[in-house]
Amino acid sequence: FGNNWFHTPKFHLYENSPRSISILLKKTGFKIKYIDYWSPEHHIPTTLQSFINLTAKSQGALHRFIRRGHDSAFHLKDAIWSIFWMTIGAPLVILFWISSAITHKSSTIVVIASTK
Repeated sequence: FGNNWFHTPKFHLYENSPRSISILLKKTGFKIKYIDYWSPEHHIPTTLQSFINLTAKSQGALHRFIRRGHDSAFHLKDAIWSIFWMTIGAPLVILFWISSAITHKSSTIVVIASTK
């Protein structure tokens, strides 16, 4: 999704791959128990937001749509694309989520680690 990905630098200062987070955790005394690529509570909303960002050409459109009027940058196209992807486009979002989870290309991962 490039710059249309939900977790742009606007929201996160650092982004990690499974490899980079593994190295960081090992260097700081943690042992990874597993990495969860499935994570529907994290991955589906971020995938949905990324599709909306891409089509609405607007960062954070879903957030502005949900907050209704709390942000002056809200536009009708944000609402239209948000509604589209949450209804008619939802099967594509789910299919994208499932395929990216299976191939370990998720946009969001959950890392479970413990001290050694």
